[in-house]
Amino acid sequence: GNWTTVSLRGLTSLERLGHPDRSSVWCVDLDRLALDLPAEPAEFDAEERERARRFATEELRRRFVAAHLIQRRLLG
Repeated sequence: GNWTTVSLRGLTSLERLGHPDRSSVWCVDLDRLALDLPAEPAEFDAEERERARRFATEELRRRFVAAHLIQRRLLG
């Protein structure tokens, strides 16, 4: 089928066109996306903030934050 690609600031959406059941596939560049996100997003509860703080490196912490935040926003 026909697919269209939309890219924006670390997110890429592949959307299937002309099909009764619309499908989307999201690809996320966590490193790029993490640059624009707060260290502790307001959407995170205390448990998520604590999990993020326990990562051994800043890079891993930022990826965790990016992955969890984008998942929440895409599904919401």
